[in-house]
Amino acid sequence: MRVKVETRLTSGEIADLWLMYMTDSMTVCSLKHFEKTVEDPDIRPLVKYALGISQKHVQKVKEIFNRENLPVPHGFTDDDLDLNTPRLFSDLYYPFFLEYWAKFGMVNYGTSLPLVARADVRELNTGAISSSVEISNRVVEVLIQKGLYVRPPYITVPKHVEFVQRKSFLGGWFGKQRPLLATEVLNLYSNIRSNTIGHILMLGYGQVARSDKVRRHFFRGKDIATKHIEVFSEILRNEDIPASTTWETGVTASKVSPFSDKMMMFQTSQLATAEAINYSTSMSVSMRRDLIAAYTRLAAEAMSFAEDTYDLMIENGWLEQPPQHVDHVGMAAK
Repeated sequence: MRVKVETRLTSGEIADLWLMYMTDSMTVCSLKHFEKTVEDPDIRPLVKYALGISQKHVQKVKEIFNRENLPVPHGFTDDDLDLNTPRLFSDLYYPFFLEYWAKFGMVNYGTSLPLVARADVRELNTGAISSSVEISNRVVEVLIQKGLYVRPPYITVPKHVEFVQRKSFLGGWFGKQRPLLATEVLNLYSNIRSNTIGHILMLGYGQVARSDKVRRHFFRGKDIATKHIEVFSEILRNEDIPASTTWETGVTASKVSPFSDKMMMFQTSQLATAEAINYSTSMSVSMRRDLIAAYTRLAAEAMSFAEDTYDLMIENGWLEQPPQHVDHVGMAAK
């Protein structure tokens, strides 16, 4: 009889589990505040469902790490949360926040799944992908029912198949360009949408941050998001394509933070890194040189902001170090 022996966790599996713990423990803090303050009866079930999923992920990762005798990440706890504060965002912001982080989960878990071999980690990752899809579907359904879902722009397309005949299809760096492809329109709109969510988040966090330096950093992030929205919107407007993604998702007048500066900064680092990845993906499916140039420039700005976020976290002792390989040579030299 063959005996099944569970292998050690690989570097990829450890990294995947660590990031899941950090991200979901952070999300639990956000969703606990949302659950405490939400009033809309259609949005409350979305928040409760997503909170339960994130809490389940945190517990599952903790169990695996304990079985492997690995240190459980500190992550984020109730010490990073104050449930006695007024709401920071309107109810309508909550589903858009959920939709964004569901997309973040689909991308992250989908990327790591092919590199995971152990059955327990694959099962957790597969479930996380399914849960992210379910959250996204539930959010879209609720927003459509409430008449609040903002669809990507409609475009007029040719009625027959065409093949590219000239290299000018790729366009120059300046001057008149060929019309945008459907994929290019979609990515421009998607990046406007994600930056709108980031803009609101940075505005709210800047309003309540305890540290002056951290507050200024959040407002810098807000300004960057505003700039990127305008860059993408102008490209669409130049093609006579509507760029608006306006939602009534305002920040309240509260000046009391429901979250620690540490948690808000970690979330900001995740947001900035995700935007840089979004731009790289958009660049890979864009076939106009001016779009590639814009994405390259804005991705560099997003990564610079992410790096400054990490620097500020290190300065305050907030950056938890991910698991790393032991420096055997360095140890031997001591």
